Amino acid sequence: MRFTSAQDLDGTAPIAVDLRVHGDGWRLAIHKIVAGLTGLPLDQLVQRDAQRRHRRMALLSIALVAIAIALGLAATLAYRARDEAREQRAQAEGLIEFMLVDLRKRLEPAGRLDALEAVGTRALGYYDRQSLKTLDPDSLGRRARALHLIGEIDDRRGDIKDARVAFARAGASTAELLERTPNHPQRLYDHAQSVYWNGYIDWQYGDTAGAERAFVEYGRIARKLSALDPANPDWLAEVGYAHSNLGALLLEQGRAAEAIPQFQQSLRINRRRTTLPGDADAIQLDIGQDRSWLSSALYANRQLRQAITERETELAIYDRLLKATPDNAQVQERQMLACRFLGEMYLSAGEMDSAKVEIERSLTLADAQQKLDADSATWQQSEAEARVLAARQARRTGALRAAQEHLDAATSLLVTQLAHDAEAWAWRVDIQESIAAEQAALFLRGEDLSRAETVLLASQQRLDEVASDPSSAAKAVRYRISGLAMQAELAERRKDFSLAQRHWQQVTVLARNREDRMNGETAILLAKAWQRTGEKDKADNELFRLAEAGYRYGSSRSDGGADLASH
Repeated sequence: MRFTSAQDLDGTAPIAVDLRVHGDGWRLAIHKIVAGLTGLPLDQLVQRDAQRRHRRMALLSIALVAIAIALGLAATLAYRARDEAREQRAQAEGLIEFMLVDLRKRLEPAGRLDALEAVGTRALGYYDRQSLKTLDPDSLGRRARALHLIGEIDDRRGDIKDARVAFARAGASTAELLERTPNHPQRLYDHAQSVYWNGYIDWQYGDTAGAERAFVEYGRIARKLSALDPANPDWLAEVGYAHSNLGALLLEQGRAAEAIPQFQQSLRINRRRTTLPGDADAIQLDIGQDRSWLSSALYANRQLRQAITERETELAIYDRLLKATPDNAQVQERQMLACRFLGEMYLSAGEMDSAKVEIERSLTLADAQQKLDADSATWQQSEAEARVLAARQARRTGALRAAQEHLDAATSLLVTQLAHDAEAWAWRVDIQESIAAEQAALFLRGEDLSRAETVLLASQQRLDEVASDPSSAAKAVRYRISGLAMQAELAERRKDFSLAQRHWQQVTVLARNREDRMNGETAILLAKAWQRTGEKDKADNELFRLAEAGYRYGSSRSDGGADLASH
């Protein structure tokens, strides 16, 4: 080890260092110490340190610029990706809007349930792949409309349980959207559809009270919607639909006199729509529907001639529309129903040949459409109801074998639908009990009393179960009266006049306070009951009024009716 000698320190001056902040500070103090120890000039050390600092700052600046450039590029790419995603989403949303509105309008006239189902499924699948929290209100509204479409298709196929699920999901969504913006027209419209369809499903299951609440609410929303934009023909149409829907519900409850003004108001609204911009054919189709409901209400109110006139006017509208578009399935469906209803009215008027023509025309239309779309429960239901009418016409003209063939075909359709859904009112009650009544009448006509009794007792048991529900009891009264009247006739055939008298008295009890809500055929049965229970004057007055309205039968035997030609 080498020691510094005193000679080596010669010429070296002591260095004064001030470490205080207001003195040299740490950096300069260190430079002074290093300069003193190494003999290097202090200025050189300070300059070297400044150069190093500048180099570090330059490198840092370059790094920061590089990072900034990288972040800028990333942001640009992100913005571009976002814009592309927005553009793609906008294109997808636009396509879905086209599918749910324009494409649907094109597919419905063709009766293509399969294609419509694909539209609804694809649209709903698009939204189900996304989080509902990320969807804006317009997207949620389109999702609800997709659910409406799927629910409608399920309903037309007879899948009422699945339809109820779809409409409930749509209703929850549209209600939330409307709560956010209570006066937004599109939100009002979308929720009105949810309210209607959920009420309609209640109706399908026989819950008329729930259906009426829904239809009243639908009408309130429709009027609010139209008040926001009175010149909008689509919103005006909703008000018309509200009147028609409520009228249809009142009609089913036997309140035909109350239903008639509702249909007349809907007709006035739709006539007004013809003066506004819009699809002229669609408006004419709605007017035809108004005529249809009005005809049914007049018929139920025992105004047979006026009902026939309205029905013929309705059919004339469809004939004009089909000349322009012969393959329009919507118009064909309305035509099929109108022919069936007109055939029923001709039966009540005793015009058997005309009835046969219209009923067979209805069956031909139903058969053609079922070949096109075998899954449609609407067409199957119409065919079943037309088969029952065809059986009635055949029985009354003595063609008993043909009558039985029609009933067998109707029963086959009934069995299939009940296996699919045993709760739907149309099949469980309307069609099943209509078939039972006609089958019993056919057995009575053939003097097969035992089989007639079996059918009538089974029907009575089913109807007693229905009557246990107060909301359904009133709807089933006409079937119960028909069954009791035939049981009375059966007892008379067996010479058990005491039992027959009890059945006739039961008819009068069931009809009490409901006389003004009965259609013509049920009123005839009540008149017969009055005759048998000693109220002949009352019966004669009722039969005279019915004859004046146009009701006729060629025979009173096994019809559950009366020979009005003699009154």
